[in-house]
Amino acid sequence: MRQVYFSILAMGFVGCFDKVGNEGNLSMEYDHGFLERASTPVGTGLQALVSVSAVNSEAAVVVSDVFSNDESIISIQEVSESGFALTANAQGSTTVHVHSDAGNDSFTIEAKDIGNITFADIAHISSESAHPIVGAQIPIRRTIYDAEGSLLTGFGLTSVEITPAEGADVIADTKSETLIIQPNQAGEFSLGFAEASTTYQALTLEEITNWVVDIPSESEEALNVNDSFAITIYGETANGEAGLTHLISADESVCSVVTVLEMASFFSVTALAEGACSIQNGVTGEVIFEKEVVP
Repeated sequence: MRQVYFSILAMGFVGCFDKVGNEGNLSMEYDHGFLERASTPVGTGLQALVSVSAVNSEAAVVVSDVFSNDESIISIQEVSESGFALTANAQGSTTVHVHSDAGNDSFTIEAKDIGNITFADIAHISSESAHPIVGAQIPIRRTIYDAEGSLLTGFGLTSVEITPAEGADVIADTKSETLIIQPNQAGEFSLGFAEASTTYQALTLEEITNWVVDIPSESEEALNVNDSFAITIYGETANGEAGLTHLISADESVCSVVTVLEMASFFSVTALAEGACSIQNGVTGEVIFEKEVVP
């Protein structure tokens, strides 16, 4: 049978710019966000994922221990074979020491207070004006800065102000540095921080007169494990606006579904294991795709 392939060049394109350690044995890069420079300070209160590699070697590094000189500034939350997770607790800089089978090294990591946050427009695959439907979980890209306007990095943001407070909820701030927002009522709501804010409009499900669903023809056959394909889905209103929803996998151990490049109407589905792959419209509950995954 035919394989189902979907290549998304930008997915997983994180942490492109590394930093060599103080002893010159290892280098680090952020394993979150998009094109993050390893020299960028982490916003206080946020988390960061760091991967470690050997300088002048393509061999995989096995990290055995990581510790911080000052955990009141940078604390280590988890150590894996390939790197570590940290939290920025207070403004300042400290040295983080890394032990590995490729040698030991240390990195100076800085944390800075968040001075400003900007919120992007909702990204939609088509050109129509696009708004989330009440109950939809929609990605909104945000960017954080210090008081001087310099970029910060990190994820796990909790200091977003929503107006009105009951207008929407922050479901998560993901490692792609994107907020997942769920509007709770129709009408305008704003995301803000300090004196800056961005306003969005939520639609009711009743305003949707038609659903646009595009699934490549290749996905009509049974899927093999590791096959991927794209789904485009959005609703249309009578006045030509797009209503945005999210997709849900009925069994995330069988297949996963994620937005592509934080576009709220463009998704990638990947078959992970044998079983029934069922994808549902997150607002209506309707099953829009269902196929068996085979070896």
